[in-house]
Amino acid sequence: MIKKTLTIALLFLIRLSNAQDTLVHFKDLTFASTLEETILTDHFVNKKTDPFLLFMANGTLLNEGHLKNDKIRFYDHLKTLKEEASNKKNDKKIKYLYDDIHKSFLQKYELQNKFEDIFYNGNYNCVSASALYALTFEEAGIPYTLKEEPTHVYLIAYPKQERIVIETTTPQSGYRTIDQSFKEAYVKMLKDQKLISGSEYASQSVNTLFDKFYFNGEVEINLLNLVGIQYSNDGIYKLEEKKYEEAYHQFQKSYLFFPTERISYMLFLSCLKTFEEFKDKPGNQAR
Repeated sequence: MIKKTLTIALLFLIRLSNAQDTLVHFKDLTFASTLEETILTDHFVNKKTDPFLLFMANGTLLNEGHLKNDKIRFYDHLKTLKEEASNKKNDKKIKYLYDDIHKSFLQKYELQNKFEDIFYNGNYNCVSASALYALTFEEAGIPYTLKEEPTHVYLIAYPKQERIVIETTTPQSGYRTIDQSFKEAYVKMLKDQKLISGSEYASQSVNTLFDKFYFNGEVEINLLNLVGIQYSNDGIYKLEEKKYEEAYHQFQKSYLFFPTERISYMLFLSCLKTFEEFKDKPGNQAR
């Protein structure tokens, strides 16, 4: 295990130093299930993208049969819903779709959540619910944008016209909250790497600097980026549980869908944490 982890760390550092090389290759991924491997292989290798299954791939609660049935149930529901909403004005159409989807699929808000939970027990958070509404709008042919801001994701329907904001939860509690120690480590890294000045570090709070550099304010993202955010959230859950190697595997997948600086930092952090966890265990000393 230590040799494998050391190899991962070395490869990561080599790629980090080479701006021409990507930090993650598909062949590097470790999958939680054969179903996840099949779904991601279809997307990255076979160029057969199914957004519904990409959001489901991260789960462990549902087997292949349930996934197939849930997909059929969801899209059959959307077919009827789309017909019923087709003659409504834009604002009335969005309200109709929003109310119906929420009533039919979303039962209870849970901060720590995956897309599959919607179909397993009706639990959701703002990432999984935003994914559900984005898929609904895709099927209904409704133009929309996805927005990411610190601790939150939401949608805007008809962004060039009415700009109807779709909030699946409140901004204060709807997205993954990152703990203070992670923020402090990230901001310190920025200072040590001279990405922020000493005066900037001294004059602004950790939270202000974290939001400014980690999120760079509100960002427009696409549906595949949202898949990456779901993987990133799961990586953060695993970091908090001290499952560092599992976190690293999730951040690898997240980076392929959403290759940002913050995900690369998470990759680096989880890789180092994995190495530190194993290097001090008996029998794991590097030779």
